[in-house]
Amino acid sequence: MKAWENIVNKSVIFLITIISIIMLATKRFFDQRRQDVINDNSPIISYQVEVIE
Repeated sequence: MKAWENIVNKSVIFLITIISIIMLATKRFFDQRRQDVINDNSPIISYQVEVIE
């Protein structure tokens, strides 16, 4: 019975780890999409410079 509990505990830890990774990756994906939309909608800034040597 003790070995069975050990296997179940390892399985639960493994599942929690995988779910955490998926949640963090999903959050990162949507954060990047939101930032891309902000960047696409922002005005283009260009600078004109004169280089003197």
